[in-house]
Amino acid sequence: MVLIKLVNITKKFKNRILFEKINLEFYEGTNTWIIGPSGAGKTTILRIIAGLLEPDEGFVFQNGKLVVKKGFHVHPSLRNLGFVFQSHALWPHMTVYHNIAFGIADMDKKEQSLRVHTLLEGLGLKGYADRYPSELSAGEAGRVSIARMLAHCPKLLLMDEPFSNLDDESRKNVYAFVREWIAKQKTTLICVTHNKEDISAFQGNVIILKNGVVNKLF
Repeated sequence: MVLIKLVNITKKFKNRILFEKINLEFYEGTNTWIIGPSGAGKTTILRIIAGLLEPDEGFVFQNGKLVVKKGFHVHPSLRNLGFVFQSHALWPHMTVYHNIAFGIADMDKKEQSLRVHTLLEGLGLKGYADRYPSELSAGEAGRVSIARMLAHCPKLLLMDEPFSNLDDESRKNVYAFVREWIAKQKTTLICVTHNKEDISAFQGNVIILKNGVVNKLF
């Protein structure tokens, strides 16, 4: 089943056409990697899919329903999606625990605590619950950002260079945990990366975006 469909998506910046009339389909429960040179528009595609950026032309459909077009978007909070930003975007005034628990605030407190601590342990962050973002390394902040998005078990997970600040050992452990978590939830993953190791760690499709043109590798 097609979860996300892009139809004739065009985006311009300062009269420069970043890409024009892109058409893509992302199937439920699959992993897709978007690669390409810097400035090609990889992150822009993620943000358009999420409804964080408007296309100049074209449409995005989720489960067959229109969710994004110029001048209109369904808010991401209403679409059961998660977005892991390259900048991590953690709330500085919240502890690690409360950053992760933010999206599951309505959950029973015992269940919430179990989920948060399961994510912390699985991502190598046991004992970090009471720390603040300012007390974390870039790699630790990245893992907290991943945990925050996994916590509410989204059906669509968009990730922008999520493993870039991890050392080799941490990266392998995080790969394994994220791979297992999203497989259990049948989450559709769309991820921007520059690292071939990321791609080889997850079975899936590869999309190359270069000079405004999309090519698919399988």
